[in-house]
Amino acid sequence: MNKVAVLVLMVFATPLLAQDAEEEVMAVVNSVFEGMAINNGQMITDAFTEDAQTFTVFTDELGIAKKQEGSVEKFAEAVSKEKE
Repeated sequence: MNKVAVLVLMVFATPLLAQDAEEEVMAVVNSVFEGMAINNGQMITDAFTEDAQTFTVFTDELGIAKKQEGSVEKFAEAVSKEKE
């Protein structure tokens, strides 16, 4: 295969690969939001990898930014509760 043909293939194949990766990411994000909508904590937890980390960032009463580590399980529990 000549160099021009390889270059043309690379130019057209790269966006297709990126589109597939984006679709995969969006499927996971949509799964989390669907789990939140139907109050299904297990569906939310299943969307995360085993080693996922969650953090909360907030400002304390003195105005100092703080970071607190959480857990996927606690996040899933909090966002899957029925809304009143």
